[in-house]
Amino acid sequence: MTIQAGLAHAVLDSQRIFRALLDATSHPGRVVSVPPPVETPAPLWPATASLCLGLVDLETPLWLDAAARRPEVIEYLRFHCGCPMAVEPDRARFAVAADPREMPGLEAFDAGSDEYPDRSATVIVQVESLEMGAGMRLSGPGIDGEARLDASGLPEGFWGGARRNHALFPRGVDVILTAGNQLAVLPRTTRVTEERER
Repeated sequence: MTIQAGLAHAVLDSQRIFRALLDATSHPGRVVSVPPPVETPAPLWPATASLCLGLVDLETPLWLDAAARRPEVIEYLRFHCGCPMAVEPDRARFAVAADPREMPGLEAFDAGSDEYPDRSATVIVQVESLEMGAGMRLSGPGIDGEARLDASGLPEGFWGGARRNHALFPRGVDVILTAGNQLAVLPRTTRVTEERER
C-alpha cells in the first residue's frame, strides 16, 4: 500500500493549522480555512486530515467511525501522526465522525471529569457545508451578542446533544465541524438555540 503524502511543509503548515483553529475556537461559529495536505485519503475532508496531521501525535488516542476506519486512512494517520487507535469512542482524545448520520451521540465521548475537565475529547464532525449568518444561534464566550452557523448534513438530534453537552460545563467535549478545507468550532462553552426559541 502506498501511503499518501501529508503536509507540504510540516512545521509551517502545522503552525498555520493551529492558528486557524485558535481563531475559530476564540470565535465560535466563525468559519475559517486551513491549509490542506498534499493528499487526503477518502473519505476524510482536507480540513479533517489537516487537523489530525497538525494536532494528533503519539500520545493522542484517535477514534475513527466506521466510514473513516479504512486501511488507507489508518495507515496514513499512523504513518504521519504515530497515533494509537482507540477502539471505543470514550477512550479517545480525538475522534473523527466522517459520516455524521451514523455517529454516536456526543455523550459517547469522554467529557472529562470535574477535577480534569481539560482531559475531555475533541470530536471532529464532517458536514456537507458550513455557512455563517444563518442557521443555529450561538452565544457565549468569544461571541459578541450572538453568531449564526448553518452546518448541513448533521444528524437529527445533534443540536440537542450540543445543548446537553453545554450543560455539563466545565465538563463536556469540544466539537470541530469540517467541510472541504474549512472548519468551525463549537466549544463546550457555547450555548446553542434554535431561532424559534428566541
